[in-house]
Amino acid sequence: MKKTALIFLALAFFTTAAFADDDDLFFGDGVDYQDDVSAKSDLARGILFEDGSVRVGGSLKAELETSTIIYDKSGKGFSDYLDESKLTPRLGATLFFDARPSQTLRIYTKFGFDYPFKSNAMSKLTSPATVETTIADYFSVKELFTDFSINDVAFFRFGIHTVKWGTGYFYSPVSDLINTSSIDPENANEDVNGCLNLRAQILFPGTQNVLWLYVVPDSESVSSMEFSTALKYTSLAAKYEFVINTWEFGVGGIYKLNHAPKMMFTTSGNIGNVNVFSELLYAYGSDREWAENNNWGDKSNIFKFTVGGSYYWKNPEIALMAQYYYDGNKFDVNNPADLYYFADYVTQGHNVAFTLSFGKLFGSHDFTLNLLGLANIGREELPPAFLSILSANGVDTDMLNSYLKSITLGGILYYSPIDEISIGVGPYLTYNTGFKDPSVALKFYFSLGGGKF
Repeated sequence: MKKTALIFLALAFFTTAAFADDDDLFFGDGVDYQDDVSAKSDLARGILFEDGSVRVGGSLKAELETSTIIYDKSGKGFSDYLDESKLTPRLGATLFFDARPSQTLRIYTKFGFDYPFKSNAMSKLTSPATVETTIADYFSVKELFTDFSINDVAFFRFGIHTVKWGTGYFYSPVSDLINTSSIDPENANEDVNGCLNLRAQILFPGTQNVLWLYVVPDSESVSSMEFSTALKYTSLAAKYEFVINTWEFGVGGIYKLNHAPKMMFTTSGNIGNVNVFSELLYAYGSDREWAENNNWGDKSNIFKFTVGGSYYWKNPEIALMAQYYYDGNKFDVNNPADLYYFADYVTQGHNVAFTLSFGKLFGSHDFTLNLLGLANIGREELPPAFLSILSANGVDTDMLNSYLKSITLGGILYYSPIDEISIGVGPYLTYNTGFKDPSVALKFYFSLGGGKF
């Protein structure tokens, strides 16, 4: 009876206080979010453009990257390494439509086109007998939502959109609570995938305090044949943000039936000229524990914590970003059942990441330099038996090992003779799990045209 009452109280709390901001935290993902328009700067701040108008825009990325190992434990010759070189094309585009039928209504859609296109689409194009190619074969829906408001106090959004709860740049366990993908530390500016949800923002007049409420349908049970989901597995989430002096604080949580309940705290502000941010996440139990036993007893206490900061030297145009992340999840490398929760393993233990960017070298903006460092300490090495299980389930273990590097240090020197072309070259040194088997690769990078429109 007590457990039932606790569950009822939790549901009541989340129903009346439950959705959090995704659009206006310390660091965005850096791609077109000015077009997604943060909830604190769209309907909450009035008209952005004339009623009845429509904006159209987007971006295009056209890049090539090569990677050649120049040293590893195998001791191969340069010609052998050259034969094994990788060429990675990155060709993609986004296109958005932003309409404002009235002052209190906004409709936004954003689509993505990425190479390589889906294999079924390519097979249809090359086979004259099958020419029925659908639009879905060529692009994905990045965001699709509508904004509306009530009396300039309550602002709502329903649809597919990214939830930016967290403040982290390389790692954000708080944002991972709702989004369906995590930040890639080596490409921290890339988009992460959002999900379908209903968001409400409630402003407190005369203050900078905001209450965010979310209802998130269960996407795990959606199939190609059935688009409805079980109501009882709907997630309820809430975040309250408040400002003290120049610091912004957030507190909230998320609950889903038969899943680990989670609480979170965020901060962001300045210490002198240094921008500082942090996140703390607490989970009562791991995903595997709740999958094996949905009783409220005998669960682990799991903590995840991150803190970081950034500093910019205006002259000589140097930017530093650094972040520490502790992931205390209970992934068990000896338990085959944890195969289904393998994502928790990648950041297990202590993680450190930094970038150091020079916007002007040799007295010219044509030359820039980016340095990157990533490290993980404390992650257990995967035993051969577990790797065999992964391989048997179709996991590319060679690719997997490339993601499980304990240390990565790299730098790319870029030269841009004109705005439309950028050429980069630099070394990447990696040590894999257990600080063994060092390797050094030489990377070349080419950006050819592209940009925002």
